[in-house]
Amino acid sequence: MNNLKKGDVCMYSYDNDNKSAAIVEIIDILNSERGIAKVKFLEVLVDDTGNGFFNYLKRTGGTMNVSLKYLKVIKSEKGSAE
Repeated sequence: MNNLKKGDVCMYSYDNDNKSAAIVEIIDILNSERGIAKVKFLEVLVDDTGNGFFNYLKRTGGTMNVSLKYLKVIKSEKGSAE
């Protein structure tokens, strides 16, 4: 978790019954002992939110705060795949 950086592109998905999955970019790592990042949605793979929230954020360019534990790096901000 601690190696995530601003600019990293990550898979964002839960580890429970919610099947939502998206590709996101870390906009900022927030100063929180809980481990929180502000992300921008680049691509929505599955929107199982019940109200289309992931698709809405992708379409509008909005951001969302997410737990670092649900982020898996796809491409680091330095450009290398993890």
